[in-house]
Amino acid sequence: MTMLFVNHHGPLSVNSGGTCGGVSTAHNLLKVMAKRGQEGDLLVLAGDFNANAASSTVQSLWHHLHHVYNSPSFGGVDNIFANVASDAVLETNDLGSGGSDHHAISVVLSFPVGKMTKATTDIGMEPGSSVQALERAKGSDGCLLEPKQLYVYAETAWAIYKTNIVDPR
Repeated sequence: MTMLFVNHHGPLSVNSGGTCGGVSTAHNLLKVMAKRGQEGDLLVLAGDFNANAASSTVQSLWHHLHHVYNSPSFGGVDNIFANVASDAVLETNDLGSGGSDHHAISVVLSFPVGKMTKATTDIGMEPGSSVQALERAKGSDGCLLEPKQLYVYAETAWAIYKTNIVDPR
């Protein structure tokens, strides 16, 4: 089995999705992975997304990849996604800052050699760790909801209605 590892450094401001928005950013990442990966590859997408669970970037990726882990930094902007089932995630770790403004994060994945692993597309439980990071941040530490975005969550996920959200910068 081969692995395609993709590193992403997302646009600022946090949760903006950049000029084209979060949904387009997510779809562009998925297009790169589809173009460069082969059927049966382990796909890993990791990096400083400058986007957390409140962003349309991360929420769009939930439909296609398992959200394996996110850091506590800036409300969870450092993320690791993969096309593995939940039970393939053996370990997740926050390794601390080491002097950076972001924490280093790591995951250990296990999967049978020669057997393709498929990620779930049931997003009801996917956002769990991301939502926890947002709740811990309590709106601080650069944790922003995306301006001009309507948030719709599965019934099994958290839900909160916010109006008049603007980027304070």
